[in-house]
Amino acid sequence: MIFFLNECHWEGRGKNCIVEPYRRNQKEYYFAYPEDFAQTSIEWVGGTLKNQAHHPAFEIIFVYCEAEGSLDIYAPKNSKAVPELQAIFAKHILKLDGLSEWQKDKRVYELNPVLEKGFEFRLFSSICG
Repeated sequence: MIFFLNECHWEGRGKNCIVEPYRRNQKEYYFAYPEDFAQTSIEWVGGTLKNQAHHPAFEIIFVYCEAEGSLDIYAPKNSKAVPELQAIFAKHILKLDGLSEWQKDKRVYELNPVLEKGFEFRLFSSICG
């Protein structure tokens, strides 16, 4: 099922948005493709040089696990928008008025050990496998 969110624009972007949901195990994946800022370029069209407008899209991925009560958001180069994206997800997907502060995960992870030579990943099973 594909659905559209046309009222979810912020920062002048997202006027149009298509969302493709996908379920795997107990996780719900939502691939959103909001409209980005309009761009123009000069192009040759039928032998005439014209200024053409383009409306590219960008990708945001939401991964929701109800069993864990977790929401992961992949929004490259747009981390400042995460609180707004959480609110949009809560309103349109979870049908909530919003997320309270205590529900938001504000943990910061120290990732420098991953860069160390000899670092070894250890896999653990989780609720949402």
